[in-house]
This record gives sequence, C-alpha cells and structure tokens, in this order.
Amino acid sequence: MKVGSIVVGILLLAVAVWILVTMDNVTARYLGGAVLGVLGIALLFAGFRAEKAS
Repeated sequence: MKVGSIVVGILLLAVAVWILVTMDNVTARYLGGAVLGVLGIALLFAGFRAEKAS
C-alpha cells in the first residue's frame, strides 16, 4: 500500500467533484471532471494494490 498515491488520488477525486459542481462551461466541466476522476481512481487502485513479498 502506497500512502502517497492514495492521498493524491483522493485529492484528484475531490478536485474532480469540485470542477463538476462549480464550472459554468459544460464541456470543461465534464471533460475536466472526467479526466481528473479517471486519474484519481487509477492512483487509488495503484496505491491500494498489494505489494508482492520477496
């Protein structure tokens, strides 16, 4: 588990939700929110992925 990746993923998801709520431009709202949401989810999965024991 990588704590830094998890924290950044949560922050990106929070910014994506903020963009979806506050932006006036529909294209920027959905495109920006979707891109940041996908990146946030990818970082969360990478952070929660179990490391292999050697």
